[in-house]
Parts: sequence; structure tokens; C-alpha cells
Amino acid sequence: RYFQELKSGENIISSNGYRILITMEKKVAEEWKNIYKLSILMSLNSAKILNDGKIRTFVRSRQEGDFYVFGGHRRDVRRQLINFKIPQRKRASLPMFCSSEGVFWVPGLPLADKMKAEKSDKVVYIVVAEGNE
Repeated sequence: RYFQELKSGENIISSNGYRILITMEKKVAEEWKNIYKLSILMSLNSAKILNDGKIRTFVRSRQEGDFYVFGGHRRDVRRQLINFKIPQRKRASLPMFCSSEGVFWVPGLPLADKMKAEKSDKVVYIVVAEGNE
């Protein structure tokens, strides 16, 4: 089990080896994604994860009963990991991206409805890469 607050820039989750980049610069995010070929890039509404310019987001290990809302429906994270064919060996180590309101994203799954960036929003980019690449 782990819990780690995220900061702008590179974050390394020592318990599972994931590397996480948080930036407001699309070019930086895309360069980082090119370095880590199997990484996942997600863009989201900055107003939802920034508070007075500070990131208010953390990652943690999956817990029984985790859920979030996407596609207008409440979804069980465990069930969605199976539905989206995330390999079983990866499921326990995947970082659960959370705000004070709960889980909003799991790499390999869709982003929560409330976090999606609209064209007029400022965007925060999150890149997630497995550390053993």
C-alpha cells in the first residue's frame, strides 16, 4: 500500500516504480512521452487539480470499493480494470489518481467526466510511465 502527494514536474513512486510527470506545457509532456515509449499521456482541466497554483492531487494504491464517474455512470475501478483488459499482474500496482473528491483517473481507463478539459480550459498534462523502461 502506498500514498504519495504529487508535485509539478517529475514524481517517482518508489513502491511500484512508476514515473509521473505533471506539466502545463504540452511540448514538455510530448517530449517526455517520446522518451518513455509505453507511457500514457492524459490532459485534464487545470482548475480541477490546481488550488492557488498548487497541485492538489495524489496517487495511492487501489482499495476495495474504489469507483469514479465516466460516461455519466458510476464505475467500479476493479470491474473496469477487467473490462479494459488491464493485465492482472499490473492491476495491483497501478496508481490511482485522486483529488479530495476521490479517484479521477487510472492509467489505461478513461478520465472521470468532471476532470475533462474543454477547449476554453487551461490544461494540465499528466504522463505516466513504468519505471523499468
